[in-house]
Amino acid sequence: MERYHDTAGDPPRRDVAAKAADRAVLADQMETFLARGGRVQEVGHQMREAPEPFVINPLTTPVYNGGAR
Repeated sequence: MERYHDTAGDPPRRDVAAKAADRAVLADQMETFLARGGRVQEVGHQMREAPEPFVINPLTTPVYNGGAR
């Protein structure tokens, strides 16, 4: 038994043409939007500058102190 499906023998996808048509429509819509003066604002990720550190305290973690506390 394979852990992952081997896609080498799969038949070709039938929606490739539909996806290409959708891409072309989206490109046209973007051109129209930008031609009318629209602007694109890139937001980026919404994370903190630095994540809180992950610390395992053996005095308060039940796995390390035998289940106490």
